[in-house]
Amino acid sequence: MTLAPTHRKEIPFWIGAAVAGLVLRLALVLISPRYGYMGDHDDFVRWGLQAANEGVTTLYDHPPPRRPVRVWSASAQQWVLGERSIDRLCNYPPISIYLLAISGHVFKAVSPDQVVNTPTSRLVFEIWPVVADFLVAWGVASIVTLLQRRDRAKWAFLLILLLPPLCWDSAVWGQMDSLFLAPAVWMVRMLIAGQWGWAGILFGLAAGLKPQALLLIPVWAMAAILTRNFARTALGLAAAATTLVLATLPFLIHNGLAWFRASYAENVGAYASQTTLNAFNIWYADVLLTSSDDAMRRWLGLTKHAWGMAFLAIGLASAFLWLARRWRGRAAGLVPWTALSLLICVMLPTQVHERYLLLSLPFLAAAAFAWPRIWPGLLLLTIACTAQVTWPLWIAAEARDPAALSRDLRKQYDEQLARMPADERDQAIPFEEMNTEMFRHYAVDRAKTVPVEWLFVIISLAGAATTTYAITTARPSSQTATQP
Repeated sequence: MTLAPTHRKEIPFWIGAAVAGLVLRLALVLISPRYGYMGDHDDFVRWGLQAANEGVTTLYDHPPPRRPVRVWSASAQQWVLGERSIDRLCNYPPISIYLLAISGHVFKAVSPDQVVNTPTSRLVFEIWPVVADFLVAWGVASIVTLLQRRDRAKWAFLLILLLPPLCWDSAVWGQMDSLFLAPAVWMVRMLIAGQWGWAGILFGLAAGLKPQALLLIPVWAMAAILTRNFARTALGLAAAATTLVLATLPFLIHNGLAWFRASYAENVGAYASQTTLNAFNIWYADVLLTSSDDAMRRWLGLTKHAWGMAFLAIGLASAFLWLARRWRGRAAGLVPWTALSLLICVMLPTQVHERYLLLSLPFLAAAAFAWPRIWPGLLLLTIACTAQVTWPLWIAAEARDPAALSRDLRKQYDEQLARMPADERDQAIPFEEMNTEMFRHYAVDRAKTVPVEWLFVIISLAGAATTTYAITTARPSSQTATQP
């Protein structure tokens, strides 16, 4: 196939955008040992080495052995070598484990000392989300083309590659969110094009990479309603199930559904006691007002967690019915629906991680190129998401429930007391005194950033409201009226 002259002229732009995105990420990977999130990186390296040394199917049997960790000491202004004292059983689905195993083998070959949180460990294990970023950008550009905006596809590609929260999440934090987004974006693209089999395979891959694949179920429900093609919907879901079963077969043979329990059943509700995990949604506003993130506190007889689930159900159902009617017979409506449903899933329920606002941004970007009224909301949400994924750099103390803080301190106090010689325990500082001092410092640290937190929460909620209004009032154009 030959390229049209106008398309050939765009080749330098596409290459330049790809190079810019790659150079930016390589630069961020180099600073990630100091500014990235060390805890999850330590998990990934240890799981990867466990898979390389013991076999991939062992990751749901027991936690991996500890490794030396290199951390930056702000007080000493130098790197120090230590060991993370948290041992976590792998809670990622099997396809992610295959990728971690490859990185584990490479890391063993290039790093004889196997020290965690070095430029080498970061590059070896962050290569997967970095590559996925490019697949996400390509997929968004392809969706923009399907929406009859071929002239804007290159700008969509560049936007995604330079999107600050996506760059930071993948190259500095080293998170795996792009590994979910890559098949998700291409899945939506295939559904719009009527390629149900490929869409199902991609859904299966997403489910084998991250438990966030559960958030794609409403997308399939909308696809069935918009196209009225229930037989092909069933075919696509069968392809997804087949893909997932084949990918997880070695684990099923080894220890049954242990992979599902660890990465789905136990992982999804792991933080049910917290209203928000630094996600600037309605529950963060509640934390700022009440100074508590306890999701078990009650309003009118119901826990905050129950209220969050009710808000989620009402929000999704209302948006689904509205957009299903508005976009009837137009598969292109899957783009705004996916963006809005993912946004609802981070703004209304409890126990949402700060990073998850990122999941809606690629779909919002694709929609914005077709419906410009979405741009203001996308800008506000991008600002909020950037603040969320960089919170460890500027929030001095996380907003936590006082009772939970005291419990954590009590546990640490008892552990330290047990390690002390018996004749020194009587000289230890009483817990009540230590607890009072801890809260005094905590109050001082919290006061430093609360006004800034309020600013970003307001920006986030304003972005969500603006985006919701823009999507629900956008009218399908003749250019998006085709049905696969």
